[in-house]
Amino acid sequence: PNTVCSSDYIIIEDIFPTFLEMAGANQIKQPDGSMDGKSFVPLLKGEKGFSKGRPLFWHFPHTYDQLPNSSVRKDDWKLIYFYIDKKLELYNLADDIGETNNLADKEPKKLKELATTLGNFLRESGALLPIDKRTKKTFPYPDELLDL
Repeated sequence: PNTVCSSDYIIIEDIFPTFLEMAGANQIKQPDGSMDGKSFVPLLKGEKGFSKGRPLFWHFPHTYDQLPNSSVRKDDWKLIYFYIDKKLELYNLADDIGETNNLADKEPKKLKELATTLGNFLRESGALLPIDKRTKKTFPYPDELLDL
């Protein structure tokens, strides 16, 4: 009661494993033994550091209500890859929750780290990339935009 957690973050996929753990049924998993999300019961018990080093990913390879993009958040940092423009934007959410100050040019090491993390995730998960209608080829992975 009466607590605020501002340093740790969760994603919607964390709710199901949290409810399973609270119900004592956390052994339920997908056929391959995996579970989307992570129980945040430790946060409810007041433990800190739940999300330290944990990347969260979003992937929208199509045009619906926005242009195709993918992003990763890790700790205080968020990288957004806009496919159409082949543009990377980098934000420090601790200092800029509204994502108004793109630090991609000022933080090249962090940009490279998160572009690599996002590129590896997209490859490993078999994520489909949008196709450039002009060239009929898929857009590059985010880390391929950098001189790695």
